[in-house]
Amino acid sequence: MIISNDHSGMEAARKTVFSGVTWERYQFHLQQNAQTYVPKIGLRTGVAEDICTIFDTQRRDTAE
Repeated sequence: MIISNDHSGMEAARKTVFSGVTWERYQFHLQQNAQTYVPKIGLRTGVAEDICTIFDTQRRDTAE
């Protein structure tokens, strides 16, 4: 498994050199990027908590 940023060079290398290897994006950076889409600053803490809950959930159906 490769865990990295959402970087186009890494994606190309993974597909070329490591085909078949699963990829996961860093949760920290995914959460940071998601925060930029929250329209009101006052909502960011709640959204961050919700994202952490999703990441910590053991079952996919619960996370969804």
